[in-house]
Amino acid sequence: MAGACSAAAIRRSRAAGRAAAVLLAGLLALAGASAALAVGHWHSTGRLHTARFSHTATLLPDGQVLVTGGFKSTMLAGTELFNPHTGRWSVAAPLVSPRFVQTATLLRDGSVLVTAGANLTAAYLSSAERYLPLLNTWVPAGELSVPRDFHTATLLPDGRVLVAGGYNFHGPALSSAEVYNPATNAWTRAASMRTARRNHTATLLPDGRVLVVGGEQDFSDGSQRLLRSAEIYDPVSNRWSSARALPHGVTNQTATLLPNGRVLVVGGGDRTPGFTPRAEVYDPRRNRWTRVAPLPAPRAFHVAVLLRSGQVLVAGGLNDHGTLRAGELYDPRRNRWRTAGQLLPGALQEAAALLPDGRVLVTGGRTYQDVPVANASLYAP
Repeated sequence: MAGACSAAAIRRSRAAGRAAAVLLAGLLALAGASAALAVGHWHSTGRLHTARFSHTATLLPDGQVLVTGGFKSTMLAGTELFNPHTGRWSVAAPLVSPRFVQTATLLRDGSVLVTAGANLTAAYLSSAERYLPLLNTWVPAGELSVPRDFHTATLLPDGRVLVAGGYNFHGPALSSAEVYNPATNAWTRAASMRTARRNHTATLLPDGRVLVVGGEQDFSDGSQRLLRSAEIYDPVSNRWSSARALPHGVTNQTATLLPNGRVLVVGGGDRTPGFTPRAEVYDPRRNRWTRVAPLPAPRAFHVAVLLRSGQVLVAGGLNDHGTLRAGELYDPRRNRWRTAGQLLPGALQEAAALLPDGRVLVTGGRTYQDVPVANASLYAP
């Protein structure tokens, strides 16, 4: 009897062991599947002192992130600094002129050039100013010849800054371009683009030229025309040349320079013409566009950041269903998208910056109901 009981106990023990092994294997498989579905994670990193959207976020040489301007119930002059070592926000010196939909460019000397934008008092601004981090102060940086917002600003290899396109009260879109020289603290006119445009992208190519893609034009009847055209600026010759056009018109998209020298253009659209999940890659050597794997969901007004791994993080934005919380990660080597967790909350017109440790800071934005948010989130790959 004792031997029978012992044998039965052994059988029960073995069965329990097999069941536990099956359960453990199932849990490991589930964990592996979850890891395959979601790459990296998000967490909150406090709140901005002021909710805002259409602002800028610029990584400074000391590793802090400078957030400037934007819109709340009015245009903002307030600026803030995020310290990634402490995870805390602090108030910095305010802009001389409140502004939103401006640009911010880190210059070679570590100062930050903030250019143009919109303002309730002056409508569209032609002024520029520079932030000096060591002194925590702003100084004038000359006047553009043309007021503008929804423009682009690109740091050129020689340290100058190219500003192109945009919008003001003189017309539906601008073709003009200007160049800022930090050495003289002055602006000079550059050759005009071949096509007037706003809400476009501008990307510095490895050879020092600047690729401008898409955007839109407005008409007196309120209609919009999304642009397929692309063009390239050569700062040495001060000339624009046509590049191969996109297969489709695009606006409010993102453009990211990949490690192989190609440019990834993702999403775009607006509430009137609709949104797109399309993604295209431009090869400057062959002057050719190639369609790549589309986004899992259409989006525009989002942010895109190149990670150290060579992958591209796309976060936030808007589509027909509202603001988006899901982040997506594009792998150029495998030409596929993977889920990159959930932002809190979903918002559009945020600003993002890649931190020295490889994390990504995403700040502010607004909800689908146009309510500015003060949230700040960190993505850890």
